[in-house]
Formats: sequence, C-alpha cells, structure tokens
Amino acid sequence: MNVIITVQREKAAQEIVEAERSYCSQLWTLIDAYMNPLRHADIMTPRELSALFPSYIPLIYEQHCLQLHKMEERLMKWKITGMLGDIFVKMLEKQEVCG
Repeated sequence: MNVIITVQREKAAQEIVEAERSYCSQLWTLIDAYMNPLRHADIMTPRELSALFPSYIPLIYEQHCLQLHKMEERLMKWKITGMLGDIFVKMLEKQEVCG
C-alpha cells in the first residue's frame, strides 16, 4: 500500500479514537456532574429526572468506554492490523441483538 495512504489512514484512525475519548469524557461529566448529583439532591421528581437523563445513559457510557478501549488497543498494534472497521461492526451487531 502507498505510504501516504497508510499515513492518512493512521491519522484518521487516531482522530476517530480521540473523538471517542472526548465523547466518553463528556458522557462521564454528564453522569458525574449532573445526573448523579441531581438524583441524590431530591430537587426533581423521578419523572423529571427520567425526562432529562434517560436510564440508559450509563449503559451508553459503558459501551463506548469498551469501544474506546478496543480502538486504543488496535491503534497500538496499527502496523500489524491497520483497521478499526471490524470493531464498529461488532458494536452494531451487539446493539441489534440488544435492540
């Protein structure tokens, strides 16, 4: 494969991993700084809290952290594997089963 294309693919993969890292960080901030404190403060009714923070937010956080970990591992072995697509396919397949 052309060296330029290989470098571009690796750079794109690094950007995807960084975007996923940022997304996980933002989800954690949502949970830790807003969702959990409001649940424990008794300021809002459970219905109001559910409207703002659906119960599946922690699950989304966990799934994306697992995804991030897999992508980071793959990036460390980039010279050998050189791809991330199969990780996304597996996540989508899992979501379809959980539906």
